[in-house]
Parts: sequence; C-alpha cells; structure tokens
Amino acid sequence: MPREPYRIMQKFWLDVTKDTEYELAAAITDLKKNRSYTAAVRDGLRLILDLRAGKLDVLIELFPWIKDAIKPQTATQEDDLKRELVALREAVMARGGGGYSTPPRRLVSDAEMPDVVMKPKTGTDAAANFLASLKGLQNL
Repeated sequence: MPREPYRIMQKFWLDVTKDTEYELAAAITDLKKNRSYTAAVRDGLRLILDLRAGKLDVLIELFPWIKDAIKPQTATQEDDLKRELVALREAVMARGGGGYSTPPRRLVSDAEMPDVVMKPKTGTDAAANFLASLKGLQNL
C-alpha cells in the first residue's frame, strides 16, 4: 500500500556560547548558502546511526577513500614477514643453533629459584601470537 507523501520539519537549538556549537552554527549558515544543509543533516544522521550500530557501510559510502585506510594487512605483507622469520631462523641455526657458545652462568642457586608452575594453555596459537608481537614491533 503506497504511503501518502508528507514532509516533517525538525528543529533544534544551539548554544552559541559554546565554541563547538558556535562553529556548528557558522557551518550551518555556509551549508544553507550552498543549499546543502538538508543533505548534510541526513548524511550525518545516517552516519551516526550506522556507526552506533557497529556498521561502516555509510562511512565507506560517504568517504570511499577510508576503506583503504582501515583495511587489514594483506596476505603479501604477512608472507613477507614469514619469509623474514624463516631467514632469521636459518641464520640463527647456521651459527650452531644460536645458543650460547658456553652454557650461561646461573645467577642464583637452585634453592633461591622460585617454583614455576607450567599450565598448558588451550586455544592459543603460539605462532600467531609471535607474529602479532612482531607486527607490533614494526610499528614502533
């Protein structure tokens, strides 16, 4: 059943004694001069409602360039990181396992060592955790 067309007008107040609301009032004046105020309000409301719902569809629709800015690392970057890890492991192993040439000297006696309880963790991927840590180091 088709709806009868009708229009609704919404009004709101701005407190121009506040800097941000004064700036909004000035922006609204410019938008009205350019006849783009209504579209800006509609887009702004759509964007806020979409973001509050945990979606990015309207954000990407209004600002398509943001899609590239927020996309996760590509598989190629992860492959490059994996290759670097393999090369590093090979370099360490070429040095004879990469360990100490002589066993390290203990700084405390066995009696002073704290009890260590090893509990197996379930549901963790050590390799993924290690790669995530390395990615974090790249951003330093």
